[in-house]
Amino acid sequence: MSYYENFGDNYVTCPSCGHRYVSYPNFSEIGYVPEMAKDTGDSMMPVEMTLALYETRFGYTLRAREQVIMMDAAERTVIRNQVEEFRFDVKKRTAHWALYLNGHRYRLKKLDFGNPFDDTLYTLSQLTEIHFQSMAFRNLQQGKGVQTDWDLKQKVTGLLRDLREGIQRKWKKIYGYNLGSLFVPAGTTYGALLFPLMNIAWRLSYPDAKNLPREFSGTYITIRGFKTSHMLEEKDVEVYTDFAAVRAAKGSIPPVIAGFGLPDTPLIRRTLQQDIFAASELRHVFRIVDNQDYVRDIMERMGWVYQDGKLMTGDSELYYFREVVYNALNQLSDSWPAADVMRVVKGIKSAKDLHDTLHMLKRLSKDELQKARQVRTRELHDWLVNKMIEIRERGFDLPCPESVKRRLQMQLDSGSLKTFLPKHSHELDRVSAEFHNCVKTYSRRVLAKECNIVLMTDDKGKLLACLEVRDSALVQAKLRYNKRVALDGAVNSAVYDWCQRAGLEVKTQDVREPRWPVPIEKERTA
Repeated sequence: MSYYENFGDNYVTCPSCGHRYVSYPNFSEIGYVPEMAKDTGDSMMPVEMTLALYETRFGYTLRAREQVIMMDAAERTVIRNQVEEFRFDVKKRTAHWALYLNGHRYRLKKLDFGNPFDDTLYTLSQLTEIHFQSMAFRNLQQGKGVQTDWDLKQKVTGLLRDLREGIQRKWKKIYGYNLGSLFVPAGTTYGALLFPLMNIAWRLSYPDAKNLPREFSGTYITIRGFKTSHMLEEKDVEVYTDFAAVRAAKGSIPPVIAGFGLPDTPLIRRTLQQDIFAASELRHVFRIVDNQDYVRDIMERMGWVYQDGKLMTGDSELYYFREVVYNALNQLSDSWPAADVMRVVKGIKSAKDLHDTLHMLKRLSKDELQKARQVRTRELHDWLVNKMIEIRERGFDLPCPESVKRRLQMQLDSGSLKTFLPKHSHELDRVSAEFHNCVKTYSRRVLAKECNIVLMTDDKGKLLACLEVRDSALVQAKLRYNKRVALDGAVNSAVYDWCQRAGLEVKTQDVREPRWPVPIEKERTA
């Protein structure tokens, strides 16, 4: 049946019965209301939905009967009936989602929706349009005001409660022990129902783990942040989503331990029971230190160990602190004994102080690094600050390959102009003082070969321009006081000519292409 208004209109009207389906674009954040279809901007939106829970021999089936309006190939709005089924099999420890169209038993999709890293279900299911916070506004229409109705929300939450309790009863009957709590808060971004349903599916595969963290109820950005904070790569995600191996094992912890190559010890098992996604972090620690006592100290320092049922999270910068500790372990383990590394990691409480300490330790030579190992932990930061002042006053050479010198150093305008590369950090200090800019802070970048600083002078040695070259391109060209080279026509032309000769691409607005005057002949008149 065709609807003659498009989705961009305020409403669509059925030409057969005259029923008007109202859309409210201004309330896009409220979510789905049973009597009201909001304009989602997609090719489909639900207008009616019925939820029903059925008990099977070894599980439960949640069925959602839906009436949706969609746009066909001719850009006409048509109505379609479809059914979504969420099937939970406790005996097989599986959970599948299926979609049926127009009453036919045609399986369009069959999805194992217990994978929290896969958002396919969020893109296909219409349950994403059901939000608990919108169920109190069922008759939100112009002129009628607001009428609250909490019965609908209570029915939906009661349905979820019956599903959780039923799954727990069947699990206890089949396997002989309690599955534990399956409750998680309602979802946010993708509706209220899908996240609790996905958590139940996840726990069927991972009965020994905790419920899914709150981050999995958000957008892909929060999930990506969770993966980053737990140091999870794509190959690590594949270990967690190998449900066939997990379901075939007696418990869900041993397959994760084997998949990440961790030692099967009580400490590791207890940690993974509290946070199943900590396996990648543990693997990184065991690559650096293999002493069990050191591993326990690191875990306690970064909030992995639970005491009295509570996670010791340390400070609010827990994830940032974990990253800093990993950097400390990687950076110091090659030159310091494990005992000294642990002394620094445990002794410096603040993440910022530890980060600053590591940054300064990187700038020490091998001999100075061994001297720093003898300094007490509480005095190490101040000792390094004084050492940095000493290093700065001493300066350092800025070596440069001969090929780069031949390319960037040259004579221009018959020797009246010259470009050269500084050989020592003190030269950049003098240039920074003379030009009143911050080029002296680039000495470490030049030393690390991240860029090259080129200086241009005239035949008398007067400094004319300060240039930064990176990746075969000119990215900065400054006069005194950080003014653009383009403000000085003569210097601008010289810098542009130098770029052409050196084969550099100009990627900055500091230099403009010179415009040469064109002679104009006057027309003779009789």
